[in-house]
Amino acid sequence: MDYTNTRKGLIEILSSTVIWGSIPLFAIWSLLPSPIFVFFRVLISALLLTVILHRDLKSNIRKLFNPYIILSGVLLSLNWVFLFYAVFMIPVSEAIIFYYTGPVIAILFSPLLKEKIGKGGLLNISISFAGIIIMSAGSLSINIIGILLALFSGITYGLLSITSKFSAKYVSSMNLVFLQSIISMIILLPFVFV
Repeated sequence: MDYTNTRKGLIEILSSTVIWGSIPLFAIWSLLPSPIFVFFRVLISALLLTVILHRDLKSNIRKLFNPYIILSGVLLSLNWVFLFYAVFMIPVSEAIIFYYTGPVIAILFSPLLKEKIGKGGLLNISISFAGIIIMSAGSLSINIIGILLALFSGITYGLLSITSKFSAKYVSSMNLVFLQSIISMIILLPFVFV
């Protein structure tokens, strides 16, 4: 067993977990409206990826007009805007519970990718929904708008997973993140000036 690669992989997983887990807290602490926070998030992503992908910029820009890539960029924008509005309205723990309905929704839409939902998939969906109900039972906020926004973030997360799979036929995952960031910046730019 190659312990160097294993250790490196564990460090990468832990780092991404810490970064991803802290983002809602930064959204709250920033006091920025959700669309503006997301704009700066994708701006930083686009700038970093421009440096990393500088050799592929021309071919990436040509792929920017692919309908699947455009849709995935729109869904990414909506996904994060809904999530960060939700964490302003309800506790982060509740928002995340609804956000993680996304993978379940992706499974439900997997027939669009010509993937069958087998008995195992149906069991996973049932267990996931049961877990969401159990975890949220008795502790949900009364803030219906916050709950709906969190649920919309989960729905757009699931749809984003599906469109990203379609988009992956045309670009690599890193190039896709770059293009999604550019599309999100364009969509959210007007909010910076409001």
